[in-house]
Amino acid sequence: MIYNITDNEYLEIERLREDGVKFKDIKRKLFARYPKLPVPTLRKKFYFWLNLSDAPLTPERGLDSGSGVVWNPQGDTATLSYEGPRDPRLGMVISTLDELLEVGQVDQSVWRVARFRENAWGQNSALHGYTTIYHVTAWLERIIPANAEEAIVLALEELRAAAPVTLYEPYEYTGPKEKVMIEVNLSDIHAGKRGWKAETGTEYNIQIARQRVQAACSQLLAHTMAYHIEHVVIAICGDTVNADGPDGKTTRGTQQDMAGQYLEIFRAAKAMMVEAIMLFRKIAPVKVIIVSGNHDKYTSYLLADMLEAMFANDERVAIDNDPLPRKYHKYGKNLIGFAHRPDFKKLPGLMTVEQPRLWGETTHHEFHAGHFHIERVEVDTIYGVVVRTVLALTGSDEWHVEAGFRGRAGAQMFIWHKEDNLVGSFRAYV
Repeated sequence: MIYNITDNEYLEIERLREDGVKFKDIKRKLFARYPKLPVPTLRKKFYFWLNLSDAPLTPERGLDSGSGVVWNPQGDTATLSYEGPRDPRLGMVISTLDELLEVGQVDQSVWRVARFRENAWGQNSALHGYTTIYHVTAWLERIIPANAEEAIVLALEELRAAAPVTLYEPYEYTGPKEKVMIEVNLSDIHAGKRGWKAETGTEYNIQIARQRVQAACSQLLAHTMAYHIEHVVIAICGDTVNADGPDGKTTRGTQQDMAGQYLEIFRAAKAMMVEAIMLFRKIAPVKVIIVSGNHDKYTSYLLADMLEAMFANDERVAIDNDPLPRKYHKYGKNLIGFAHRPDFKKLPGLMTVEQPRLWGETTHHEFHAGHFHIERVEVDTIYGVVVRTVLALTGSDEWHVEAGFRGRAGAQMFIWHKEDNLVGSFRAYV
């Protein structure tokens, strides 16, 4: 006889679980219906199909045996595996790497997938009938070794405690009394990228990247004298650094032409950001919004944490170091979103879903993104959201030249009025 769970049993178990009934009490209530089946078979039947467990499913406690997911950490490496059916009706939906990582609750800011394996086969049993069984295994590596991560956390705590209090230096303006907000967008710097003039036409390295940031900020600052600025947003829409580790590869493992060691590049990127913040904090309080890019997902998080610690005691500087793929800022009737990849179709709808309250409080909506290294504007015809890609400060490497991507390098500044929306913009070409 094939013992399949009936719809009524499934609904009854769901109701009992919602009422807080323990597994042992559900067993006592339901297993009496199967007097000829041994208890181990019954337990397998209900655990296997319904993922019943009184304790939460977390890697820290060892993933619950009922889920079929096995978590095996070994220092700075780990394996995560699942073997079982895929049946969405019964809550078992693991047949791919992404599903395994989701059910396994893998923190991908801590672990990266070194390699994985997916396969499947058919199985016929008296208990479940014919079933497709899936096997998925992922071999994981810590992005930052555990001992190094502890050292970084300790260093950031010490840095916050020792952060200096920077005095405000008054800034004279000649503009009108009506206040505005300025957005200084410093995206796609790609610090550490190597551009050899003989094959790219222009030289690009760490020093040139820093010079470009300084030059762009100075040019943009000169335009602020005509405005009464009450707030500054420094927006960094990803790819501040060209590689996400000492191996010179992007977050997903694409090898890059690099001009320097990783730590040297990281320090230079930090210095660029500090110089920009110190320059603009003279005229108004500064909020720094950092979004990670496809080249530097984890390095950008570390950079944001470092800046937050450095300016912890500065009331005129706030660092948004949340590891979100999209971030938002409201100023008056304006809602501005920041992302790295400019998905012209998805971003407008995501803004309404991710910020429904702010959406309702505002009348002008824009998304600013990087990645393309050129300025481009599209207006969504359904939501009316303006999606704008901004200039990039980066130089070219051999791959970009070979592909024919030769946009002009620069940065942009946007002038936002609380009621009249976007009232001006400036470009600083470098």
